[in-house]
Amino acid sequence: MKRLLLPFVALLMLIGAAPASSSAVAEGMPVVSGPGAKFGGYASAAVVVQPGAKITYYNFDIEKHNVVHDAIADGVYAKKKMPWCRDFPKKKCPLFWSQLIGLDQTPVLGLENLKAGQAYTFYCTLHPGMKGRLVAAP
Repeated sequence: MKRLLLPFVALLMLIGAAPASSSAVAEGMPVVSGPGAKFGGYASAAVVVQPGAKITYYNFDIEKHNVVHDAIADGVYAKKKMPWCRDFPKKKCPLFWSQLIGLDQTPVLGLENLKAGQAYTFYCTLHPGMKGRLVAAP
């Protein structure tokens, strides 16, 4: 099944990795999930972003998924109250988060909380076995 996703992933990576003008905020590589993601995980299990970049999450699965920083696994939490903190244990708010979506795309919010040179774990809140890594480039 992942073999069928390769053309989609390649296209999205090209779109996400396109150079931005010096006055614009760079787009990071997208996070992608495809059909059967709850069994096979994210199609883009590792993503690298420049500090200040924006990332889009693309879900090509009919099941709902999202991208949420695993604050507990990483031991790093949002220091300020983010809008999504209400859905997580007190003082365990993830640094970044996306909406839960079906066949759609959505931005990953909170990337301004990342520190350059650090790696972060992310997962789907409905399917905790879906995991990935996001690296903030130095």
